[in-house]
Amino acid sequence: MDEQKEHLIRQRAYRLWQDAGAPEGRADEYWHRAEAQFNAEGEGEAAPPEPVVEQSGKRRAAGAPLEEGDTLPPAEATREKRRG
Repeated sequence: MDEQKEHLIRQRAYRLWQDAGAPEGRADEYWHRAEAQFNAEGEGEAAPPEPVVEQSGKRRAAGAPLEEGDTLPPAEATREKRRG
């Protein structure tokens, strides 16, 4: 297996593992699943990895006021409706 193919499979296996909640002790399962997906798509047609989007800055502290442009989370919106 060439280095580029192995790198792409490793990235895909890692994404699959993360999407599944990062379960312990199942690395081989995700490697084989990623390898099968890669082979099904064709060796030369691997999709580029998805860009990582930093979202940690989007969280707000409980009770922090909303800034202009922020939308009220659905749970808070229904709470506000009940308060009248």
